[in-house]
Amino acid sequence: MKFYQRFTNLEIDAGEAQRRFVSRMMYVLFPSYPGVSRNELQLASRALGKTVTNLAIFEKIVQDDFHRMLDMLGRLVTLLPHDDTGYIHLTSSSLSDQIHKELEAADIDLGVDWRDGEFIPRGARLLDDKLVDDPLEWLKNSGLSTVYEPFTKALNHLLRARKNTRFLNDAVTDAYDSLEAMAKEVCDTDKKFDDIRELFVSKINASQKFKSIAKEMSQYAHAFRHGASQAKPKPNPTMVEVEAFIYTVGILIRLGTETLDQRRRESAI
Repeated sequence: MKFYQRFTNLEIDAGEAQRRFVSRMMYVLFPSYPGVSRNELQLASRALGKTVTNLAIFEKIVQDDFHRMLDMLGRLVTLLPHDDTGYIHLTSSSLSDQIHKELEAADIDLGVDWRDGEFIPRGARLLDDKLVDDPLEWLKNSGLSTVYEPFTKALNHLLRARKNTRFLNDAVTDAYDSLEAMAKEVCDTDKKFDDIRELFVSKINASQKFKSIAKEMSQYAHAFRHGASQAKPKPNPTMVEVEAFIYTVGILIRLGTETLDQRRRESAI
């Protein structure tokens, strides 16, 4: 609850807060709203991945659709120029800054963060700090794209799954890909995770119980990676179990980053 709500007793539900965010972003995208230039509308059409011939159609598509707006904003940042060309009033950096500001100004916590051009779901703040934010920051600064990119994709798919649960499968497989990539870095090998998981657990100085946990995680992820059949269809996971899987991957990646960081410090002496 925002500070002012404690005194006014003004209750705002998540749906209303999301609608207000979408409305405010319309004015960010189109400062002369409801007057919109042709260039602005063309760019919005590309970001939506849908033909938009007038503002009314655009409004109908994104109205009250928080996740559609998030998806469009993420794409729009990649389409906008880095510098002001005069073609359109926004740049990728200015839009990114505005997204940060609007999320901070939201009436209630909207459950998402904006990081490096991607929306990612926000869970428990303490868990996110240690198991998501810190590892992502370290991976980005270290240039480990093979670990960073699939982990970011997993988080993005988890966010999309709030609207469409079919993205849960992708969240699991991407998270597993990031874990496998981290294990390869720590163990300095190209072998698959199944072949090095016990070595990986030993090298990151995790409890020996994590050997069985790593095995179970591998078996869980393989059920999504292998082709489904009538005899053995792919699992139908819940949001909670996939989120737990990603947090567990986060634990192992965090331990992996600490191991690699220590290794680099020792080599520099």
